Amino acid sequence: MGVEVAAGAALVGAGVEIYGQREANKRARQAEKQNAAYIEQQRKLTMLQNRREADLFQEQSAAFIGDQVSSFAKAGVDMSGSVLMAIAGSKSAADREYNSILTMGRAKDNMYSLQIAQSRANSDLYGDAQYNNIQSLGSLLNAAGSIAQASSWDSSKPKTSSSSSSDVVAAAAG
Repeated sequence: MGVEVAAGAALVGAGVEIYGQREANKRARQAEKQNAAYIEQQRKLTMLQNRREADLFQEQSAAFIGDQVSSFAKAGVDMSGSVLMAIAGSKSAADREYNSILTMGRAKDNMYSLQIAQSRANSDLYGDAQYNNIQSLGSLLNAAGSIAQASSWDSSKPKTSSSSSSDVVAAAAG
């Protein structure tokens, strides 16, 4: 009788555990989907911000270089030689910084894209039947182990006999 109770309890426990795992996986899958959507929003906002930063820098750089040229022209400075080299150097530095801003934006975009892909992969994993079945198999194997353990414990107990005392006396005399 004890083995049956232990087996029933192990199977009920496995069932509850399997149900709990599957429910947790559903919630984790939904959380990963929401996470991917949130990261996608962050990616888009960051790209807009990066583009705006690059455009603003380019406008400010153009204004600065325009002011340089204007200042030199007002002062009557000949726009050749070292003056022209200084303006070209300012323009070159501005172009490098503009490209650097855009490169950092692309790097952030790549980082966000990887995070989105990982969240989507996690979501797919939690919804995958094989993944859930493997988890269920573990629970069932644990239950089988518990049943086997209870069964071996039950078989090691001494068996009680329902024979009468006269049968015992006859067996001892014989």
